[in-house]
Amino acid sequence: MNNFYITTPIYYVNDSPHIGHCYTTIACDILSRFHKLKGDEVYFLSGTDEHGQKVEKAAIKSSLKPNDFVDKMSKNFKELIEEYETIKGDYEYSIAWIDAIKSGKGLGRGEINFGNLINDNDYTIHDHEIPKRLSIGISNDFVPLITKRILNAHTMKLVNWLQINLGSMSSDVQKTKVSLSKYHYLMDMKFPKYNFFFKHGFFEYQAILPIQFCMKGFEELLKITHKYGFYSLMSSLKAYRNQKEDFLLHFPLEGFSMTMDIPKEENKISQQVKMFFEMNEKVIEYGGRINFGKTPILNLEHFENMYPNSKEFINIKNKYDPDYLFESNMFRRIMNITREGCEVPSIYSI
Repeated sequence: MNNFYITTPIYYVNDSPHIGHCYTTIACDILSRFHKLKGDEVYFLSGTDEHGQKVEKAAIKSSLKPNDFVDKMSKNFKELIEEYETIKGDYEYSIAWIDAIKSGKGLGRGEINFGNLINDNDYTIHDHEIPKRLSIGISNDFVPLITKRILNAHTMKLVNWLQINLGSMSSDVQKTKVSLSKYHYLMDMKFPKYNFFFKHGFFEYQAILPIQFCMKGFEELLKITHKYGFYSLMSSLKAYRNQKEDFLLHFPLEGFSMTMDIPKEENKISQQVKMFFEMNEKVIEYGGRINFGKTPILNLEHFENMYPNSKEFINIKNKYDPDYLFESNMFRRIMNITREGCEVPSIYSI
């Protein structure tokens, strides 16, 4: 067994990172993993230079002390929610990215994107077409072939670390004009084949909680995913207003929703479902609900507790569709309907 030592460049934190930061770090990570597979003793080092003259000059330019400039890059869930609360009333559009892998004091750290429509008399349609290639020239058709092999909690932990410690790796965080398409369909614009990035697909779990329980409730949901070891690789936070719409199965509340993309693991489905059931119980405890438009994994008890009007909905369903001509796999799963030709998908039951 040989010793193998590798280090990335020691990155400055004076400005936003670029594709070069990502390239060198991933390249070093690949080499370190290769030598681990060979049985070598590997020491992989990376870090940032937070005390150089470049940082001091950038901090002065931003009217901050050098240490404030560095610390501003990292937040926890409490700070993220508090800051989001200060801007959500002034901006029509907002969304936050969350690092759902980090634990400890940095649990739930993230970055907020927000903006308003502007009246500049520019009515042209631009930045609407989905790009066929990434900014580095690689065809989007090849990206899923790569990500299926390298996308996991370890690589995303590295990407999240870069985003937090080096500023913003995201070119959409800016103080410039962007099109509605680029803002609202960010993943389609950056990674059009995102749904194919996961080897066996993924669960998209979206929960909404009343505003007074968001900080504690979402922290506990993230801790549950950490406990089971099924991390969300892409997570977002959105502010919701109570629309006061007279729908029986109304999702929005006055609060925040968190969406988590959790890779599906074919050999551990029962454990993943168990995790989702535990998360559901926590959502119910804090007066929230989950979105049926995502990947709802729940039973009838969860459904009735999350949606108080559910029994009224079922009564209407039975009245106008007594033969169950209109139903989905989700409805059969929740209602535990089994009959010839219409069995409940067994992989979603514990």
